[in-house]
Amino acid sequence: MRSMSHRGALYGANTEVSRLETEIRYVSETRQRLESQLSQLGAQREAAAKQEGELRNAANMWQARLLQARERAAGARSVSATRMHGARKRSRPIAMRMRG
Repeated sequence: MRSMSHRGALYGANTEVSRLETEIRYVSETRQRLESQLSQLGAQREAAAKQEGELRNAANMWQARLLQARERAAGARSVSATRMHGARKRSRPIAMRMRG
């Protein structure tokens, strides 16, 4: 009988060892998977930061171009208004001569 109880204890110990080994493998695999995901997330974060910098630079460039275009348009309107004013001044004497 004693032999049976020893065998039962040994069987129980082997079962517990197997369960613990399985749990250790699961924890190890989970850790590896999480480390891999962390590495991927780090790479994605770096890529996103790089893209953000590039987009900020592009936005600044387009803002500068917009400001330059507005300044050129204002200058063109000013030149156009000056020319129109000058053309009206020159056309008045002609119109008066035609009436007279």
